[in-house]
Amino acid sequence: MKRALSFIIFTALFLIFGFMAFSSLPGRSSAAQTNPDTLVENSDIQPAAPLAQTTTGPKYNAIALPLDATVELPNAQAIADAISGTQVVLSWNVEYQTYDFWYPNYQYGTNFPTTLGGGYLVQVDSSAPLAFTVVGEVPPPTGEAGAVEFSISGGTPCMYNLVTIPLDQDQLTDAQSLADDIGNIDVVLQWNVEYQTYDFWYPNYQYGTNFDVMVGHPYMVCSTAEKIWPQP
Repeated sequence: MKRALSFIIFTALFLIFGFMAFSSLPGRSSAAQTNPDTLVENSDIQPAAPLAQTTTGPKYNAIALPLDATVELPNAQAIADAISGTQVVLSWNVEYQTYDFWYPNYQYGTNFPTTLGGGYLVQVDSSAPLAFTVVGEVPPPTGEAGAVEFSISGGTPCMYNLVTIPLDQDQLTDAQSLADDIGNIDVVLQWNVEYQTYDFWYPNYQYGTNFDVMVGHPYMVCSTAEKIWPQP
């Protein structure tokens, strides 16, 4: 049965040095409920920062799809249709370490498909709503067919990858534990909504802000090795 999970969109902007990061406010959460007859409305899993509406110009916001919403939101245009005021939708291209983009008002760029666990930037104007609701199937647990997993790219120097923490990985509590769980990570990034800049943590040097992480939230990790994550 389909389940619903409301995710309040939180602000993220990437314009520096060819990589991006996503936001998450500090805190822990439990995984989504597993009763197939229950709608999931778990406030602990929701990003807590409001959509950045503005009268001075559009703002970028980050969303993630920890549920399988690829039927309801199959591509970039569908995301734009679901969020009024969307000017552009961006998706991280790990191979080229840059963005794919789609301008819905001009039908310009790449109308890229969405993926389970995918994270996206949406630039919105002041007409955008304050919340964005993701509706889809709760994915199977890690290790089972159809579970959320990521093909991490790595190299020297490290390569940036977008990961959304799966709903069953609530043992991950901070940037260090996320880096340890993935392995071979040089830096973990999250967008700081209040200051419009990046929080960063270098796990090998214990340097920066070891910020809290939450399931259902997207983060950027810079990896030196190729692997599949998470592992059962």
